[in-house]
Parts: sequence; C-alpha cells; structure tokens
Amino acid sequence: MSKIVDGAGDRSPDRRRLRWLYRASDDGKEATMKTLVEYMYRDASNYKELGSFVLEGDFEISSVQEFLADGEFFIPERVGVQSLVPVEKTVDDHYLHTLEATSRVNVSAALMSAELFVERIKRAGSEGWFYEKLSSAERQGALTEGRKTGLINPDWDE
Repeated sequence: MSKIVDGAGDRSPDRRRLRWLYRASDDGKEATMKTLVEYMYRDASNYKELGSFVLEGDFEISSVQEFLADGEFFIPERVGVQSLVPVEKTVDDHYLHTLEATSRVNVSAALMSAELFVERIKRAGSEGWFYEKLSSAERQGALTEGRKTGLINPDWDE
C-alpha cells in the first residue's frame, strides 16, 4: 500500500487518486468484494500521515467504534496494520491513529479479512489499547505473544 501525506482532507487530489487506483482491478481477475480502509496518524502539532489498507469483505468503522480508545483511536500494530508514526520521533509523536473512511473496491489482494480485523479490534479494546485492563502477568504475556506474531512493535518498552 502506498502511504500519502495529506493535510487537505477528503477533497485532496492525492486521496481521490488513491481511491481511483484501488477501484480498478489490479490484475484482471474477478475479485470478491473488498473494503478500502483509510486511516490517519496526527501528531500533537497536527502534522498528518494518511495510509490505507484493504480488507476482504464488508467493513464499516461504526462496527468497531465502541472498541476504539475514546471511541476513535487505535494502535495499528495491535491489529496487524502498519504504523504511520515517523521513524524519527519528536516530543509531539505518540502511537494513536484514527480510522477515517471506508469505500468498496475491486482488487484481488487484501491485508486480512474484515472479520479478522474486527476480531483484533475487539480483543485490543477488551484488553485496553495500552494493556491497561490486564494484570501485570497477563500484560507481559500479551506483549511477548504480540512480538512473536509481529502484532507488537518489538521496540516498545515492556
């Protein structure tokens, strides 16, 4: 997936082009229905990074909103999505991202199924996005397992 930088919102030429690119089938094969999910990282100074990924099947943000931190934030690594946090961090950086928009696309490849994505969001929400709802031992186990599966950034402090 391409990552684009955009501060102009939904009407920007880059975002329109991104949606157009995903609407055309990428290899001519008949593809099942997929959902393009656009997400954003915004640091404390309001600098934004936009990204996207494709899920197999139907997905709506409203289906997971209650499991997001404060009803809007998620940590991509917790659910198997690439983080948009810059490599060189400043004091304004954090780990929280937002789900911005969804649209139906006709492509053959997908990052994961919509069902798996929803399951991962629900699990992270029930554990607490920062594992705050787990005991110390449960938290250590979750961090270790997450690092093994690649769902947790190995650079995160334990």
